[in-house]
Amino acid sequence: MYKCSSLAKLMSWHNTNNSNDGLVCLVCDSKVWKHVDITWPNFTTDLHNIKLGLALDGVNPYFDLSTNHFTWPIFFLHYTLPPWLTTKRFFVMLALLMPWKEFVRNENIDVYLEPLLEKLEILWRGVRSIDMTKLEGSEAFVLRALCRWSLHDYHAYGLFVGCQVKGYTACPLCGPNVDTRHSIHLRKNVYLGHRQYLDRFHPY
Repeated sequence: MYKCSSLAKLMSWHNTNNSNDGLVCLVCDSKVWKHVDITWPNFTTDLHNIKLGLALDGVNPYFDLSTNHFTWPIFFLHYTLPPWLTTKRFFVMLALLMPWKEFVRNENIDVYLEPLLEKLEILWRGVRSIDMTKLEGSEAFVLRALCRWSLHDYHAYGLFVGCQVKGYTACPLCGPNVDTRHSIHLRKNVYLGHRQYLDRFHPY
């Protein structure tokens, strides 16, 4: 699909295309990306290393609106590549498949994720690999990978991180200090007191 000579340029694309005006335009402009680059500079300079993002959510594979069957796929996105290739089907890696909605709960999601976390620890320490893109022959090197962040909705965030995302303490940042009341007219909980985080003359 891609020529061997252009593979090194793809893997180093983020090193030369970051924003210079202080705005977050790409993932390489984020604080997490810069923090990893400063903390582990040897990991960033080696073009063989891979920066991953983990995406998970519950889906219904049979296009049925009922909740009789749900599947939880977990994918790895290759963020070392340019942004227009990160979500291409060829580069998206299926890491784990958790079946049935009833089996994925706060009590047992750690059991499903434990083998995945063990593999990530092995990749962080490094595995011996062979670079087959060299025209003069294969070259051995140590491949390392780092999972920088996770992508999910609010419900999956509660399952993945293990925090409360519903009820009277549904704000992970506020915790038990969140101002929650039950509205009789709306028939649901409403969360108040967030004006304290805004400036006095904020338009909101």
